[in-house]
Amino acid sequence: MIDATVQIDAPIASVRPVDPSGNETAGRATTEAGDAAQDPGSGAAIDQARQALQADREALASATAALVSALQQTAGLTESVVHSAEQQIVQLAIDVARKVLMQEIQAGRYEIDPIVQAALSQVPGRQEVVVHLNPDDFECCGQARQGEQGDCPAGVRFVADPSVRPAECLLQTPQGNVQSVVEEHLGEIAAALREPE
Repeated sequence: MIDATVQIDAPIASVRPVDPSGNETAGRATTEAGDAAQDPGSGAAIDQARQALQADREALASATAALVSALQQTAGLTESVVHSAEQQIVQLAIDVARKVLMQEIQAGRYEIDPIVQAALSQVPGRQEVVVHLNPDDFECCGQARQGEQGDCPAGVRFVADPSVRPAECLLQTPQGNVQSVVEEHLGEIAAALREPE
């Protein structure tokens, strides 16, 4: 038996068993896996990969937070725009109604009796009520004509008053005055339309 000693000046990086069948692939894969496990540099690579993954997660979380914030701002802006548009539509509708109503009043295409009746319904008891009407409305008001004939409800008296606009009336009572004014009615309609549902 021959004893042989081999002296290697550099450290051994890896040892690989030789497959007697000549297939070195399996042995090489096993050895390389073992080398990676023993290689102190592979732990640093894993740490770097973990740090990179953590950085990616933080970047994704930041991007998600920015997206959520942008969506919330967009929702708030959308609500503000819709509310503003609704208010503009209400105002436009009231302006159109006012214009049409004024044209109808100027043309005399209205009835004063329902206006007077609605105003009288707000006076409890209808005692000692003086109804002021525009002179043209006074001439057309059936209730005013009944008053001249004595058929008007007790305590209600009609007078022609040039200071009262057409299609409006003023009721004087001991408790105070009641007015039926076109602009006030339009204002009430606008306020009702602007109320949140």
